[in-house]
Amino acid sequence: MDIDDVWQVVRDREGRYSVWRQGRPVPITWFATPFTGSRDECLAHIETVWRDPRPSGWARVMDNRDQTPGPR
Repeated sequence: MDIDDVWQVVRDREGRYSVWRQGRPVPITWFATPFTGSRDECLAHIETVWRDPRPSGWARVMDNRDQTPGPR
């Protein structure tokens, strides 16, 4: 793999994933994960670990609403 083609998987506080070229500063609200590889390898890794694409705050709201009985 070309050293210029190494990517890393990054994650934000809401649990969303993305890929970022290794060696570039990660944006302030994102955190580097230990997974690195080609862009395709990183995207494949994200597919396996990112089970719920909703931001975590939105998922909590939606899941809570799903458990609350509606009007009858």
